[in-house]
Amino acid sequence: MLAPELVVFLRRCQCDVDHLGPATLEVGLKHAIDPETAAQQLHGAPNGVTAPVRDEWARMEVKAYLRVWCALHPECSVELVA
Repeated sequence: MLAPELVVFLRRCQCDVDHLGPATLEVGLKHAIDPETAAQQLHGAPNGVTAPVRDEWARMEVKAYLRVWCALHPECSVELVA
């Protein structure tokens, strides 16, 4: 089981990680997300800067970390569920 190594990896990526079960982790970002920058990068303009934009950015960032993890550990699989 690679979960302990994944937790260490995500924490090095400045993520908060909590165990929700034997194969389930809750992952969040420790660093602040500038909503205007996120909106501009995601949607091309800083209109409608809202919590969903921050959530979308955080999800995209965590997903990128998981892609790197899977590339480094091709024997594993991870699934982003929420």
